[in-house]
Amino acid sequence: NMYAVSEPSMASMAATTKEPLPFINYEDFVDGNCLGSLVDVTRIQGDVLGKYIICEELGRGAFGVVHRAIERATTKNWAAKFVRCRHGDKDLVRREIDLMNSLHHPKLLQLHEAFDQTGEMV
Repeated sequence: NMYAVSEPSMASMAATTKEPLPFINYEDFVDGNCLGSLVDVTRIQGDVLGKYIICEELGRGAFGVVHRAIERATTKNWAAKFVRCRHGDKDLVRREIDLMNSLHHPKLLQLHEAFDQTGEMV
């Protein structure tokens, strides 16, 4: 600098803003025998947190956020899509759930369960 000359100081440790996420191989969670469940769109209930432990975010899109969810009763891992919606929008989500009931293909995730909660559907 223009005021004085000094020797360089000792190197400091690198600063991090948050802890690194552990590597998770999600392929280890795949159950190829799971064929999904038929969900009755007229009997969808709430309380996803009572049945599942919600874990890290897996993805985010225009219609919602997907988290890894561990089923408390079986410790199986699932993908849970949280869709924020107003009351009128829930009918659209129910139609999507009804459509997913009829889709069965190795490249598609199979529907396991659905929840109707205040302000969102899972």
